[in-house]
Amino acid sequence: MVRFGEYKDVPVLVSLLEEAHMNSVYKSYETDKGVIRQLLVGAIQRATVMGEQGTCVYVWDDEGVQGFIIGIRDRIYHIAKDFRASDIFFYISSAYNDPMAFRMLLKSFED
Repeated sequence: MVRFGEYKDVPVLVSLLEEAHMNSVYKSYETDKGVIRQLLVGAIQRATVMGEQGTCVYVWDDEGVQGFIIGIRDRIYHIAKDFRASDIFFYISSAYNDPMAFRMLLKSFED
């Protein structure tokens, strides 16, 4: 099921982000767990901000967090009056195989 990300999810989200990184074209670049944790905590803190730099953090929880999507609200082209949301991370564990997770996380982000 989809739910809002919580501070208790940060350790699992760090692991999932590291897994995503190792499966990416950027895997040769070293990551910093402190920076990852800081980014995740900040995203969860700003999840209630509806304006500029507000975020959304949704997780797919099926007997533990299996995937997540994190988005940010920002001005269109950074100068317009209107806002848009863009995903910055969208990942489901490679060990988890349920297409519903992808669809429901995306739907939550779009809503």
